[in-house]
Amino acid sequence: MRALTSAASLLLLLAVPAWPAEEPAAAEALSGISEVTGDDVNLRSGPSVDFHPVGRAAKGDLVRVAERDGDWRRAQLPGGPIVHVFADLLEWEDGALRGVVAADDVLMRATPAQSYFPVHDQRLRRGESLVVLGSVDGERGSWLRVVAPERVHVWIHGKYVRAIESDATELAKRWAIAARTRLDGLTEGRVSAEETAERVADETRRTDAVETGLTEIEARVKSGIRREADAKQADALAGKAVDAAQQKRARDVARAIREALEATRLADARRRAKAAADDAAQKQRELRRREAEYEKKMKDLDRARSGDRGAPAAIGTVIRKAGRLILVVEGDGSIELRSLRFRLDDYVGRTVRVWGERSAREKQLDRLDVASIEIN
Repeated sequence: MRALTSAASLLLLLAVPAWPAEEPAAAEALSGISEVTGDDVNLRSGPSVDFHPVGRAAKGDLVRVAERDGDWRRAQLPGGPIVHVFADLLEWEDGALRGVVAADDVLMRATPAQSYFPVHDQRLRRGESLVVLGSVDGERGSWLRVVAPERVHVWIHGKYVRAIESDATELAKRWAIAARTRLDGLTEGRVSAEETAERVADETRRTDAVETGLTEIEARVKSGIRREADAKQADALAGKAVDAAQQKRARDVARAIREALEATRLADARRRAKAAADDAAQKQRELRRREAEYEKKMKDLDRARSGDRGAPAAIGTVIRKAGRLILVVEGDGSIELRSLRFRLDDYVGRTVRVWGERSAREKQLDRLDVASIEIN
């Protein structure tokens, strides 16, 4: 609804406690609220008696004073003032509550005629929505009697208004009640009925949207699909739900998804831990097997050494090269030496005889596991 934006929005907020009230903004906007002190006071379309009255105010009525113009006060009315506009300048169907301004810079007049000045220094904007009170025949054709937006000012003589000293929030509520009462009186309750219908329709749309979203999420969960994105969406739907039962259902869905995801994460963590433990155990077993094989090999070499060692496997000079111990054999190249029983570093630079098991390696030096070693 574009017309009555201030009054209608604030009234709707006050009428529905579950919706968040914007009292600080409303209170700031309602600075300058005053009370009419005279009886049957003219409200004019401009700041002088040369302008035609656009209505009257009674003692105790509220107005919002925006500025002064000599003895006159530029003021707003709760719900907006009643004015007349050419019917051709509004899109409106007979009997409808609202019409939409169909032209730019539309003039407003106090009467359905051009005999007096239009509302001073103000015009309607294309696309604005106005409450239509009826159609009247006037000068040069048909006119519509409408409630102008609350932003449209009228003028009241300064001697008939008095500023109200009160809490800003309380003033906002009083203004909202005055606007609702006035519009309901002018339209025989049609504004309240329309807003109630809109609120019900909005709640129905929200409920349907939440239901659709929850049904889709629950279908995925039932098929085994559980995602954090669905849990977040369920949380969002809980925030949008109008019905308490629907809100609880959405929260339960979100909680169930997260519990399932956490259970899956824990199960995965346990599987990974078991796989890592099994792998470590397998590596440990393999290491023990290799150590046992090496120990057996050394024992076999010991047994061979304790008896007739026979001819040495190689004779040469021990050197250190690139961190490895190499036996340089004259006429037979080089052999890499390895031993867990002898400190081969003690033989670097010496010519030695070596007994042990020699093994060939592809594209590398042959390796000799030293069973016995003697300086030559």
